[in-house]
Amino acid sequence: MYDRGVVWELEALRIVSQLPASPHWTQLLDEFTIPGKGSAGSHMCFVMPVYGGDVRALIKARTATLPVPADSELD
Repeated sequence: MYDRGVVWELEALRIVSQLPASPHWTQLLDEFTIPGKGSAGSHMCFVMPVYGGDVRALIKARTATLPVPADSELD
C-alpha cells in the first residue's frame, strides 16, 4: 500500500491508543488513505482529537529552537 519504505507510525499510534488511555499520548481516532497525484502514491492520514491552539500563534510564541544535537555530536 505504501511504496516509500517502512511505515511504523500507524502501528505505533494503534498501540498507544489502546485502553487504558494515557494522558501522555495522543489518541488515534481513525485513519485513512487518499490517493496522490501521479507517482506520489497514497497518503496516510491520521484522525486525532483537536487540542486547540493556533499553529501561527505557536510559531510566533516560539523563543528558541529545540535542543537537537548537530550531526557531529552524534558520533
